[in-house]
Amino acid sequence: PAALKSAHLEGLAMDFSPVDMEEIAKFHRFCEEHLEEWDCWMEDKAYCPSWSHIQKRPVVGHRVFKP
Repeated sequence: PAALKSAHLEGLAMDFSPVDMEEIAKFHRFCEEHLEEWDCWMEDKAYCPSWSHIQKRPVVGHRVFKP
């Protein structure tokens, strides 16, 4: 079940799931480099190792956050 306060429920988040684990690592690095430019936030890859969660809803403190 989805988290009750998930940014997905407001259309403010998207998960990306590359097929290959090497590609997800590259994708995580790429996104981390551009979060401020895009005005986005991303879940820490330790909590979503096989996908990337990117959202527009601000998170206080850091661009990369723990869910």
